[in-house]
Amino acid sequence: MTATRLARAVVQRLLDAGVTEVVVAPGSRNAPLSFAAFAAAEAGLVRLHTRLDERSAGFLALGLSKQGNRAAVLCTSGTAVANLHPAVLEAVHAEVPLVVVSADRPVRLRGTGANQVTDQVGVFGGLVVTHDVVEALPEDTLATRGPVHLNVQLDDPLLPPASDAGWQPASGSGATDASRVREERPAAVELPLGPRTVVVAGDGAGPPARGLAERAGWPLLAEPSSGSRTGELALRCYRLLLGGSLGAEIERIVVLGRPTLSRPVTQLLARRDVEVVAVPTPGVWARRPFPVATSAAHPVVTGPDRDNADWLETWREADRTTGRRLDALLAAEPDLTPYEAVGAVSRAVPPEGLLFVGPSSPIRDL
Repeated sequence: MTATRLARAVVQRLLDAGVTEVVVAPGSRNAPLSFAAFAAAEAGLVRLHTRLDERSAGFLALGLSKQGNRAAVLCTSGTAVANLHPAVLEAVHAEVPLVVVSADRPVRLRGTGANQVTDQVGVFGGLVVTHDVVEALPEDTLATRGPVHLNVQLDDPLLPPASDAGWQPASGSGATDASRVREERPAAVELPLGPRTVVVAGDGAGPPARGLAERAGWPLLAEPSSGSRTGELALRCYRLLLGGSLGAEIERIVVLGRPTLSRPVTQLLARRDVEVVAVPTPGVWARRPFPVATSAAHPVVTGPDRDNADWLETWREADRTTGRRLDALLAAEPDLTPYEAVGAVSRAVPPEGLLFVGPSSPIRDL
């Protein structure tokens, strides 16, 4: 099989698996893959992004996948694929279905000292499924919940003939890997109303956390990376409020996502007098680092918790009061503070915009 035909077969398999975003870190050996991806983009089948730096390309693809659009990142042969390792490990831990497609020289050149040849097979270790591709892929190659690595051996000639341009679907396509990884919706677990409950939304919790809080009328303690920190029930100053009398009144916590940024939340989850209901998280290590009384993949409530409506309003009023005091303190500072900086940036982001925040202090300041 020529390099052009193999590259088209690989891109066709990406399409069959539901990939809609392709990030290319250009090089010589991955030229057939780049041409095939470009042709698919010209046909309106994928959105194409180009990044010169492989590490940046990997994290862009990871972010696109976490946003809900399955993405693939393409790189050339040699040590280029090693630069994707940080993004791939992030995808492993969050069980993000990122697809890495690395171009490689033919197997006959391995171990010979040839230029741009290293052992790319298994470069990500045992946590990532790797396929060494020399011809068409099996239908279920990309039916995985975490990242997968396609190492594609491409031999000369690398450029398609001038008469062979444009998107040409690979023969025999039609079966979709995407359908193989779908699961039936988990059974609903009804949460009884009554206990004074808060919803904790950690990293990756997404809109379901906000939806649950609003249906039940429970305070929403949402971390910045949760994707849930919107709506009227999302409390701005919850970390400060947890140290007061309101925090002591909590009887039940519903946890979605991975809460990792706040020590007050960590201390709350460790309390033995509080019932913890946890929604299972994906990933290679999904065990919770705190005691869980109930695991509920699909928690539901019958309606608003009217018996605790006053308690909810007490939380909201305390949040507003604390927020005003914080704003006054920050306004009195003569120099720019980290809190003012992140506040100005977040206010500048449009309603549907995305904000990338670095680790450590910046994400906590937000």
